[in-house]
Amino acid sequence: AIINNRNNSSSNSNSNDRNNNSGSSSLDQEEKLSAYQVRLVDVQGSVVWEMEDEPNVRKMGVVERVSRNLSSYNNGRERRGGGRDSRDGNNSGGSSEGTIRLVINTDENENSDEMQKGALVRYQLSDYTNPTPTSHRSPKSNNLNPSSASAALCKHDIVEFNLFTEKRSGLKYARQITLIQSEYERIMEQKEEEMMKHASYEQGVVISLKNGFGFLKSNRRKEDVYFHYSHVELPDDDEDDNDNDNNDEDKKEDATSRNNHTLKEGQEMEFYVVTEESKGRNNKKSLSLSARKIKFLPEGSVIFHQVVAQGITGKVII
Repeated sequence: AIINNRNNSSSNSNSNDRNNNSGSSSLDQEEKLSAYQVRLVDVQGSVVWEMEDEPNVRKMGVVERVSRNLSSYNNGRERRGGGRDSRDGNNSGGSSEGTIRLVINTDENENSDEMQKGALVRYQLSDYTNPTPTSHRSPKSNNLNPSSASAALCKHDIVEFNLFTEKRSGLKYARQITLIQSEYERIMEQKEEEMMKHASYEQGVVISLKNGFGFLKSNRRKEDVYFHYSHVELPDDDEDDNDNDNNDEDKKEDATSRNNHTLKEGQEMEFYVVTEESKGRNNKKSLSLSARKIKFLPEGSVIFHQVVAQGITGKVII
């Protein structure tokens, strides 16, 4: 039972003192809530702190303010336990609150509520778990960039989540957040699309292989072309099956040829060459050649020299 009481905290002996102090009259009339007939609830999880707006409906949004790590230890209290300090704004540990802007769903009714029109919802770092932080990769090496790779979300990342309303405050929170596309990935994809617009189709052979990357000799240019293993494309099973008859013998041959697609020096390849900007020492920008969409070619496909005439005779003069 909850009863509304007035806070008449004084006795009759000091009532005159309160009357003489006009500034404290408003405090004497302050209303407070008191709990009576308090009983222990044996079933754990009976207290519901928040309700899901639309059960099992995933929302999409863009991170606007990033949630920051404030402490590696949150005083041993669970986020949804008795000490929900982050909900009260007294976030003494854990993470600060970030915000996510809901993406407008144009397919929904125009008269839908404000939450469907790009409103801000709150989130905390503990609501997002990135099991493998692969969203921040170096565009050339395709390895994790230690300076940017983390389990935290970044500004402008596109995320998906379930929407909850806290019962005490009525505030909206994003829970069970998953990353759809990081801002880094979006920028890299945009740069990649722009580079591919000006790419040139070429053929060549593998001349060297290193740890995760190598170089190609093109039949169209003198410079060696850098490539990363992640840009090498193996043929799909369906593509190989369509190139052969459906009898068992052809299928066996097809499987053997597919297994023989091994990256090695001298292997003939086809690829697209792009001009990529990279940073060297002292953050100096430089342009380099990189290969994309690299595919295997049968032996004898790449021609470096073209015969223009045969049977020519001449005289050595030096």
